[in-house]
Amino acid sequence: MNVIEKGVVANIDGNQARINTSSGRVTPPIIIPRNLRSGAGSLQKGVEVVYVLFGDQTGIILGHMDGEVGEG
Repeated sequence: MNVIEKGVVANIDGNQARINTSSGRVTPPIIIPRNLRSGAGSLQKGVEVVYVLFGDQTGIILGHMDGEVGEG
C-alpha cells in the first residue's frame, strides 16, 4: 500500500530530493516536479513537503506543506 506522507527535504540533487521522514529515516532519491524546481516556490533543504513513496522505492514530491508552488 502506498501512503501520502509529509517530511522535510534533506538534500537536493538535480531533479531529485531525499526526504527526512517523520519516523527519522531518509527516503531514496525521489522526483521533484518541474514546477517545484525553480521560481518562487522552489524547494530548498529544510522545507516541509508532501510526497508519496511507492513499493518499488520510486516516488514524487506532491507539494509544499504550506501550499506554495513553483512558478516555472
